[in-house]
Amino acid sequence: MSKIAKQPTGKRRHTKTSCGKSRVPSLRFHKASGQMFVVLSGRAIYCGKPDDPATEQRYHQAVAEWLAAGRQLSAEPATITIKEVLGRFWVHAEQYYRTETDGRVKELEQFTMALRPLRELYAGTPAADFGPRALKTVRKRMIEMGWCRRYINKQVNRIRHAFKWAAGDELVPGEILHALQAVPGLRKGRGDAPESEPVKPVPMEMVEAIRPFVSRQVWTMIQLQLLTGARAGELTRMRPCDIDRTGPTWTYRPLEHKTEHHGRDRLIFLGPKAQQVVSAFLLRPRNPLFTTNLPGQSRMLWTVYCVSLGQCRS
Repeated sequence: MSKIAKQPTGKRRHTKTSCGKSRVPSLRFHKASGQMFVVLSGRAIYCGKPDDPATEQRYHQAVAEWLAAGRQLSAEPATITIKEVLGRFWVHAEQYYRTETDGRVKELEQFTMALRPLRELYAGTPAADFGPRALKTVRKRMIEMGWCRRYINKQVNRIRHAFKWAAGDELVPGEILHALQAVPGLRKGRGDAPESEPVKPVPMEMVEAIRPFVSRQVWTMIQLQLLTGARAGELTRMRPCDIDRTGPTWTYRPLEHKTEHHGRDRLIFLGPKAQQVVSAFLLRPRNPLFTTNLPGQSRMLWTVYCVSLGQCRS
């Protein structure tokens, strides 16, 4: 195993990875000890004597593990704190939850909310000491924050997901995750958490009432939602080149959609009425049909309409 020590003085050198896009520190020679070392995250890792055939292998192993951990050194499960686990998880999450097209990370917003009470209560606690009772304490804080029961259950699952990732990265013992999974979700009518109001369909008279106040583009998007059931974000990114118009029923395949990370296809079918509505916007094949630079009032009403459907993707 490589030895870790304070960084010795010496000239810093770097090499490129096999893909040529990133640079990693090279092996260096420490005169005082006569060993080769590499500096990762500000710490020197000694790999052995220059004439030892295993030195090069230790170097490549240390660099590979460092890169796989998001350019972070491994930590001892017995000493790492909740704050450190969350910091390392965040490096992973920022890459994992980024969308391919515009880089937005909507799931990170939910993780921010879920991990906030955990960080406030247990930031300095060793991660190995965090168990079911501590998770219930965090859940109690969520209830005090006024969150509804179903939302609390989702946020607790996100906390468990962070510990699942940490167990897979050998940051916490596996039995910690197993213990946290034993905490049941809140049941309806069995606790202090309030229930959320059900999301109901918008009355059509309310939809028709905003027509005089929105632009032609916004009204077309509203009509398409009613006719196809498409999500708001899917319509704002719709392009003519993404629509297959070869058959009597057109097929729109969004470039990006909510369940693409599960390997699922998303097809939205446009019948005769939807085709008639959208036909006037098919002139620019590679540009979105509907500009996102909407007038203030139109954008506001479009957002209100999407929120009322529970589909806001602003």
